[in-house]
Amino acid sequence: MIHQSTGPAREGLEEIIFNMRAKLFIFVRDSYEWTPHCVGDVMLLKHKKNRKTSLVMRDEKTFKVCASHYIFPHMDLSPSAGSDQGWVWDVEADISNGDPQAVTLAIHFEDSDKANAFKDAFTNAQQDNAPLFPYLTSQGLPCWL
Repeated sequence: MIHQSTGPAREGLEEIIFNMRAKLFIFVRDSYEWTPHCVGDVMLLKHKKNRKTSLVMRDEKTFKVCASHYIFPHMDLSPSAGSDQGWVWDVEADISNGDPQAVTLAIHFEDSDKANAFKDAFTNAQQDNAPLFPYLTSQGLPCWL
């Protein structure tokens, strides 16, 4: 399991490769609406042993983890509708609440330059992670299905 520790980079086990303040939204399927999830630093962390990169975000007021998942090569980072300051993506297994959950997340930054820096870091992490998740197809399914 990843990222339910106390330290922002799991006590030296991970290298911070991206860190920027942002606002995270989660799509609530029952009510079919976006709701604010947290404000804080979004980090991309690369594990020093297994080399896998994950996204972790903590709420700046409560320090509660509000997003925690691996960055898989098949994830589609789409522009946020009506804004050049954010991105939307689906996550099959976010573990910020303990058990893995499929969620749709949106993240918004202060300006488009910061949003584009996030996109670049996210895309680089996807490329770096591709050989580390060889059992996934381009659609994110296990290759044996």
